[in-house]
Amino acid sequence: MRRALSRPERSPRRIPAAGRAELDHLRQRPAAARTKGFEDLDATSLAAFEQKLDDLRALGVAVVEPAQDAYLADLMQRLDHVVNVSIRMVAFDMRWPYRSYLDAAPEQMGPRLHELVKLGHKVSLDEYRLIRAEREDLRRRVNELSRSYDALVLPAASGPAPEGFEYTGARTLLLYWSFIGFPAFSLPLMSVHGMPFGLQLAGFGGGDHNLAQHAKWLTAHA
Repeated sequence: MRRALSRPERSPRRIPAAGRAELDHLRQRPAAARTKGFEDLDATSLAAFEQKLDDLRALGVAVVEPAQDAYLADLMQRLDHVVNVSIRMVAFDMRWPYRSYLDAAPEQMGPRLHELVKLGHKVSLDEYRLIRAEREDLRRRVNELSRSYDALVLPAASGPAPEGFEYTGARTLLLYWSFIGFPAFSLPLMSVHGMPFGLQLAGFGGGDHNLAQHAKWLTAHA
């Protein structure tokens, strides 16, 4: 069992709908969300992300690393478990509506849909409830970070868009915030081999407006 880590008391920041003059004095403080999803990045894409963090720091943005915050580091490990369970929750949710589609026209459904429906029937109701409970726990833990940080930053994809349609890149880095259902932006602030590469700005529950203000500032100045 993991040891519970407490957070220092700090009121969440409230960002006014204003321009740079009002935002600058807040000195944005994001946390770098270094999950195992970073293993999907190629060297050039990782270098572009690290350079963007350096650019942000040069602007006075205080980017904090997991190595500097034990609670943040622990949360990154918990988020990585999402990769194993999220597809099982999705498959469970799919099995009833998609079962009828497969029964009616199985030849018109792709192999992946057949696989997911089959997986959904292997997930028990008890397991599904445990996954949902884990999601609620992650939501609570992520929201605790709003006491110390304005948002989290990580790449929005495993790299720039590849050529063709057979493979569109790993989805792990997008998976975390999709699973917990909190707001996130993909900001086109990086470039790899002349192609746009997104910086993911991930926020907190109910914090859509605040996150949008930070995204607006970063898009204009980073």
